[in-house]
Amino acid sequence: MAARLALAKGLLGEGRNEQALAELDALLRDNPEVDEACFLRGLILARDGDTQAALASLDAATALNPKQLGAWILKAHVRLECGQPESALECADRAVRIEPERDTAHLIRGEVLARLGRREEAIASYQQAVRLNPQLFRARCQLGGLLSEMGRTDEALEQIIVAYRLNPTHVNNRIALGDLFRARGEFDEAIREYRAAAELAPTQATAHVRLGEVFLKLDATREAVRSFQTALRIEPRSATCYLNLARIYVGQRLLDEADEMLRAALDMDAQSAEAQQLARQIEALRGCPPAPAERASGADGEAYPSAARRDGVGPG
Repeated sequence: MAARLALAKGLLGEGRNEQALAELDALLRDNPEVDEACFLRGLILARDGDTQAALASLDAATALNPKQLGAWILKAHVRLECGQPESALECADRAVRIEPERDTAHLIRGEVLARLGRREEAIASYQQAVRLNPQLFRARCQLGGLLSEMGRTDEALEQIIVAYRLNPTHVNNRIALGDLFRARGEFDEAIREYRAAAELAPTQATAHVRLGEVFLKLDATREAVRSFQTALRIEPRSATCYLNLARIYVGQRLLDEADEMLRAALDMDAQSAEAQQLARQIEALRGCPPAPAERASGADGEAYPSAARRDGVGPG
């Protein structure tokens, strides 16, 4: 058992996820009580995007060993990605209770609290992560971004500069700079940084989501739709993108398209207050006479909702 677990770890370290998963599956068939194997299996599945299977393995790991710190932290990440911030917070809180001195436990707790809009608490968690590990540049990036959103630009800049010095080529630094420029109303500079981030990490959706949000702020609807759709091609389970697209389509009185996007968002988080509010808005609009609205379209004249389905984005 120990040899097979060591082999799986080695394969995982070499990036040979498929072989590592096969070894873990074989180990767990004979020894289903090995919590570390369940955790590693969950880690591989999460990296592969199979979130439901990942959560099942991580739940098994924490059931076998309630003090499996890594499993609680990873569960918080996965549940947050699935649009379940309340459940993610329970996992993050559990991780902090297990090991109060673990920097990454406070980091994920800050990320969850920020998603929930509990910004002061999120700042406190990020600050604790930085106190525990001053080299944790991700915590500094997130802290800087949140401070900039709150208008505390001097504090934000201090954190972002330190993060940049720690890792000058990391995508999160460009995103944090973009967030700072956006908070200061310098939208051209924000767009420049987000586009640089997208080039640095073409397989990550965050920069495209941020671009969509800036374009939405600027009433550049066509560019916003494109950015959110690009993000969804990279991360098809982004509830934020579906909600933003639903808002755009509601504004254009494209209620069927808005419904489609809203259903996708609710599939990921049925308790979302934002989604439920949008649902009520759509229902109210269906009872009103139609108003003229320009259908946002691409350069080829094709409407974006159809383009979304054509490109494999969205539930339809």
